[in-house]
Amino acid sequence: MIPTAAYIHVPFCASRCSYCDFYSLRPGADSFQRYTRAVCLEIRAEAAAAAQKNAAPAPLTSCYFGGGTPSFLPLSALEKIMDTLRRSFAFDAEAEITLEANPAKNLPARLPALRRMGFNRLSLGLQSADNRLLKRLGRIHTREDFAESLRAAREAGFDNISSDLIFALPGQRLESFTEEVEWLLQFPLEHLSFYSLQLEEGTPLAAEMARDPSELPGEDEERAMYHSLRRRLNQSGLIPYEISNAARPGFASRHNLVYWNALPYYAFGPAAASYTEGVRRHNPQDFELWEQKVLAAGETQAHAAAIEDEKIDRASEQAEYVMLRFRLTEGLSFKAYRERFGEDPQRRFAGAFSRLQERGLLQKTPAGLALSELGLDLANQVMLEFV
Repeated sequence: MIPTAAYIHVPFCASRCSYCDFYSLRPGADSFQRYTRAVCLEIRAEAAAAAQKNAAPAPLTSCYFGGGTPSFLPLSALEKIMDTLRRSFAFDAEAEITLEANPAKNLPARLPALRRMGFNRLSLGLQSADNRLLKRLGRIHTREDFAESLRAAREAGFDNISSDLIFALPGQRLESFTEEVEWLLQFPLEHLSFYSLQLEEGTPLAAEMARDPSELPGEDEERAMYHSLRRRLNQSGLIPYEISNAARPGFASRHNLVYWNALPYYAFGPAAASYTEGVRRHNPQDFELWEQKVLAAGETQAHAAAIEDEKIDRASEQAEYVMLRFRLTEGLSFKAYRERFGEDPQRRFAGAFSRLQERGLLQKTPAGLALSELGLDLANQVMLEFV
């Protein structure tokens, strides 16, 4: 399969959040210029390799700028990267082009330029609608900044806007989280991602909670937050289509659907991971090393920065496909599996399907199987059957 999706990792942040363990760094004096030069070179090299194999690379139907804080890049850098993507691959006429953005005070003034350069989907990282919690998480915006950024985005012409919520935060309880949700749902959104707090080793928040975990909601309360949120989103017209994502009809994230359908995609930038030609490749979580490898290879070698290659054989591809489809509300379609792999999943995975149904973690659907309500709570146990 020829990739039609690309992910661009922008590693820069103005400050580091207390819960975050993603690869990010504070930029130096010439970091933006160096990053832009190297990532554009990496894009051109990949396109040149794709052109040699396929006569011409397929136009991109999805492009996602993640981070880090992509909106932290200068407008001139973002414009150059977009122009390189356009010249190297071209965008499909209906392509979904997403920019993750921190709803800080300087964002509204930048939004018209971002829309003009081709971004048509905005992901505003709210994380919490409680200013006290935002400060504790190390976020540099307030909920009022979010509201202003959302208003300005609509004025700039963005009609596809997503946001994020983290729940089960220190000091957060079901009642206070419900108030946050109601505040957020007063605004028109096309998409919402929602995640339970994960305390990642090495982060300041994990260290703080290790010393005093009493502020964290208990497991029952955390699950109550999750299920109450899903019910409320359904009522509001934001339909949960995946374990941690909800959207209005027609606005499910195209880029995430590439991942959950185990489809190929390009990836550029330090720490980025791509999946092309049945191989998953990982770039180093090291800006200097990534830049050095890309510049040394020039446009003569695709994947020049990759430090790890993992060949996905057919059996692994089949298992990954099933596992990822179970993340989606619609679950696994037996017909779609047969069309892709030419065999019956009920034979290959008979044992796993049977065990999971007996435990009440999977339920039958008209098309195949999907997570049950209990399966949503124990999704990791379902996924382990296919690892």
